[in-house]
Amino acid sequence: MSNCVITSILNNDNKAIESYYHSHRSHFISWAQLNYNISLTDSQDLFQEVMIVLVTKIQNKTITTITASLKTLIFGIGKQLIRNRLKLIYNKGVREEKYYQKKTNELIINEPDDRCVLIMSILDDMKEPCRSILKLFYIDNLSLKEIAVTLNYKSAESVKVQKHRCLKQLKENVFRKLRDI
Repeated sequence: MSNCVITSILNNDNKAIESYYHSHRSHFISWAQLNYNISLTDSQDLFQEVMIVLVTKIQNKTITTITASLKTLIFGIGKQLIRNRLKLIYNKGVREEKYYQKKTNELIINEPDDRCVLIMSILDDMKEPCRSILKLFYIDNLSLKEIAVTLNYKSAESVKVQKHRCLKQLKENVFRKLRDI
């Protein structure tokens, strides 16, 4: 069966792929809704994504043999996609929670200290993209990936490199300002 599945997908046999799709779709959707409390629409989208991943991995020869049943493979891919989504949601929730705790703590402090005021004024005077990157990362608590999407960067790695340059520039400006005082 596994050789048949791989061969049919490699040969772009649409009838076979459709058959695999329809034979596992309803069970997968029910399973996702029941075990992960995912809405009908989201579980349908997830199954579509699972099938795309499966076909792509076989066509790219990332998957060359299937040692378990096709159903097991489909559900395994689905479980991994669900975990990745839950991890993203959890990480965002944790960041937001820390952000709100930080905001609550800031309300307790009546006056920001002079160093904080100095750094914020220098940050406000910085040119783009440094101002945005540093504010999004340190103040809004966004991840590098989220900043990359927000500011239309190619990757999180590009943002990381730029953030490092901007941070270096901010430090230099702070030290220069402190020397002048």
